[in-house]
Amino acid sequence: AQCSPVGAGAGMSTRPEHAVLSASGKHRWGKCAASLPLAAIYPDTDTAYSRQGTVAHLLGALALRERNPCLTYVGRTFDKYPEIPVDEEMAINVQIYVDRVMRDVNEFDGDLLAIEQEVDTSPVMGFPDQYGTADAIVLRLSTKMLIVTDLKYGMGEVKASDNDQLLTYGTAAYLSLRSQGADIDGITLRIIQPRLNSIDEVIVSPESLQEFIHRSQAEAARAMHAKRLYEQTGVVPLELYQPGASQCHWCPHKANCEALHAHAMSVAKATFSNLDESIKAVKNPADVELFEQALPHVELIMMWCKAVEERARQRLEAGHPVPGRKLILGKRGSREWVDEDGAIKRMKQGKLKQDEYMPRVLLSPTKAEKLMKEKGLPAVWRRLEDVITQTDGKPTMVSADHESPEYIPPVKRLSNLDASTQGVTQPEATQSEATQPEATQPEATQPEATQPEGPNVGLPGMHLI
Repeated sequence: AQCSPVGAGAGMSTRPEHAVLSASGKHRWGKCAASLPLAAIYPDTDTAYSRQGTVAHLLGALALRERNPCLTYVGRTFDKYPEIPVDEEMAINVQIYVDRVMRDVNEFDGDLLAIEQEVDTSPVMGFPDQYGTADAIVLRLSTKMLIVTDLKYGMGEVKASDNDQLLTYGTAAYLSLRSQGADIDGITLRIIQPRLNSIDEVIVSPESLQEFIHRSQAEAARAMHAKRLYEQTGVVPLELYQPGASQCHWCPHKANCEALHAHAMSVAKATFSNLDESIKAVKNPADVELFEQALPHVELIMMWCKAVEERARQRLEAGHPVPGRKLILGKRGSREWVDEDGAIKRMKQGKLKQDEYMPRVLLSPTKAEKLMKEKGLPAVWRRLEDVITQTDGKPTMVSADHESPEYIPPVKRLSNLDASTQGVTQPEATQSEATQPEATQPEATQPEATQPEGPNVGLPGMHLI
């Protein structure tokens, strides 16, 4: 079947950049309905990172449309952020995204490619006039596969699995193309993060989309109900709030959120009713009950505390007094040459050798990999891999439902944990230990260092990665 691009006319719309029920905010308002109207009262703000990400998306779209290598556009600026020119590093990174998208397309087979494409998300949300923009959509006719790719230029890891934004775009594109007669057996949802050297994807079946639509429409109805109440009364009932680490993370209202404030205070009061005794208990490795109770709430409370501090800093920078706080100048920044040629000239006058003031430094493996890709030298890179080493990451504690595999550390003694403490079981002896003559077992009077190491102490709902 011949299909039109999804939501034709993208890029020329006069509508707001984001719909009321935006797919990019669904992770927030889908869990906390109150955040839909309350987040909207804050002006959109951008950062150096978000501006750089926007330029990277503009570069990727331009390279895909004009079928040119990204390096062609080094030095190019875009009207939205003319102060950020495309540099070589960005071009090399975005090329990874461009190459992956073009691998999906066989134009001789009539495959459809839509770039920075507006999609109609109204059927997903159950409310009219909802929309969003997908970075790249490919319909492969030969395999009956719909592929939705999202470029993420930041350094925070994002996964394709259970990604509401990506699933919303994929569902909307599927519904639109199916209504035009397209035959689709599966939907590939892909996240490309070139600066993390990560391409993550998941394949979902058309049959599974109905459950997502049902959940999305229920979440949207609840969020729109909160919006109507706020517009009518200026408040949102507490039952429509749902504080949580994921939904509060990017919410601009968290510093002023009464539900988050109440949650943080109730947890703090319940857990640390007697502060001195609580501190002693947390420091005691054998007393795990207190921090097991508090641990699930730590991330959210810290998030709220940081948001409150940030709000105070913003008020001070705007010239408003904040009781008990003031601004000071921090540590001065790094020194830089304002005239490199002049600095070189003066060092030469000091009879310094060039290698002393301008040492040659070997490229790092990361920069070398990018250079080999740029120069088209994959064979050289494969030979270099033999002389590269990489240290393992440090153990990080995360929620037990985190998608990364669990790291099991070597069993280590907790320095002041008595293995006989109530509630801590001794590790079972191995078969070889059990068969040793009794005389070889350490005597009770032996120094503590010769006793078996204590077991790991687990934390409910948490593990190391």
